[in-house]
Amino acid sequence: MSLPLWICHVWNIVLKLLIEKACSKNFRMQAHRSQVRLKIRLYSVSNRAGMDVPALFS
Repeated sequence: MSLPLWICHVWNIVLKLLIEKACSKNFRMQAHRSQVRLKIRLYSVSNRAGMDVPALFS
């Protein structure tokens, strides 16, 4: 295996890992955002119902 080919191979692996990492990070961010949205919805609903809100999040 010549050196330039080897460098290309390593570069491909690095790029692939970076892309996967970015995608998983993005996925986690979206999951977190939807979780926050869900909590806000729960909060407003329970507030209207006059429930004890801190009990929901404990």
